[in-house]
Order: sequence, then structure tokens, then C-alpha cells
Amino acid sequence: MKILIITDIHYGEDTNYPKLIGKEYINLFGSQFKKYLPNIKTLVKEHDLTINLGDLINETNTESDLIQYKKAVEFFVKEKPVKHVLGNHELRTLSRSQLVEIIGEKKSYYSFDLNNYHHIVLDGFRDFEEDIYKIDKEQLAWLQKDLDNTNLLSLVYCHYVFDNQSLDSNYYFNKPQRVFIENKEEIRKIFEDSKKVIAVFSGHLHFFHQEIINGIKYITAPAFSENDGNHKAKAECLSVDLDGKEVAVKFVKVF
Repeated sequence: MKILIITDIHYGEDTNYPKLIGKEYINLFGSQFKKYLPNIKTLVKEHDLTINLGDLINETNTESDLIQYKKAVEFFVKEKPVKHVLGNHELRTLSRSQLVEIIGEKKSYYSFDLNNYHHIVLDGFRDFEEDIYKIDKEQLAWLQKDLDNTNLLSLVYCHYVFDNQSLDSNYYFNKPQRVFIENKEEIRKIFEDSKKVIAVFSGHLHFFHQEIINGIKYITAPAFSENDGNHKAKAECLSVDLDGKEVAVKFVKVF
């Protein structure tokens, strides 16, 4: 099975981080997404499944973001399955119910079977009182039951991160609570105890990372619209090849 992983497209206006290099520096080229669409559509057709890991849009206000998110979802071809994960940027102005309706799911977390693998999409709820991301009790119970009810090897997708990677070289984040799922150890134990989860894919951090924890691969995909250093988007995706328990990941440039 071949899976295309794309994340942090930030479709919309370009943005900059003045604290990084200067006020004129563009760190995210969200406006360039449309020009890559023909090549993205070709890649989607070449894979059995495409996963958008979240931050599909760069938010501005509720009215325009609703239109923008619908457009971005519709950009993806429908000949092959495309599934969407909720990120933090679309949730700044839009509700879960609005987003779930657009992506055609019943809930913001869900699962499905495809090509003899079980696929699980999780929603890292933000607790604004504690300023943390977490998988809440209702979703935890659902996850446990969902894994109990499948006999297939399983893959997990969530915008936020479950591993132990360092933030030292990441200019976006220096507070772990803004990156990691707060109850990640509890969730990793559910993954491990199931003996079924072989890989977990996340976005959010914008830069590629991979590590293995107790036999499970944890992979952070690179942001599609991140500045490549030459005033254009990196336009990177991940192509994942599955063969039984083997998970092979390679970079794909969308040029």
C-alpha cells in the first residue's frame, strides 16, 4: 500500500515571523499551493490513500475561512480516498461541527479500513484553561475500543505529536505544551498494548522527524508551504510504502 502524507499547507495569504530574520521574511508560502495542484493531483492518483494532516488553511476570519477551507478540501481529486485531520489553524475561527461536515465525517476522530490496514484519525483537543493539547477521555475510550475491535495492522494520524523529539532547533515552538499531546505516554501505551499499531504520523512542527519508541515508528511530516530558503515553498510531501509491518518513508518534491 502507498500513502501520500501532506501537512501544514496553510492555504491563504503568505505569513512571516519577524522574530526569525526580519519583518519582510516570509516563512509560509500558503498562496503558492494552487500552482502546485496539477502535480499534487497526479501524486494523489499514484497513491492508494492521501492524508491531509491538518493546518490546511491560514486563518483570517470565520466567513472567509469557511469558504477557503471548502475550496481547499475540494482541490483534492476524488478518484482515490483522501482523508482529513483537523489542525489548530482551522479551529481558530471554525467549529469542529463545521469542519466535520465539510470533510464528510461524523466526528473529528474516526477510523476506516483500506487495503488490509486499519487507519485511525485522532483529534488533539486543545484545553484552553490549561493551554495544552490532549486526547480527552471520550476519545481515549473510543480509541481503546476501536483497536480492540480490529485484527488489522494499524496506522494513526494526528496533527499533534506523541514522540520525544527536541524543540531546540524549531523556531516556531519552545513550549512543549504547544506541541505534544499532554497525555502522550498514556496513549502510547494503548498503541503498544494493542500489538497492532505500526506507525503514527503527525504534522504541526513543520520539520521532518522520525523516531522509534518501543517498536512503533513516530513520524513528523514536513510543512508543505515552509520557506525553502529561496523565497518559495518547499512543497514537500511524504510517500509511505507499506509491506506487512514494514513502513518505508521517502520525501517527494511537488514540482
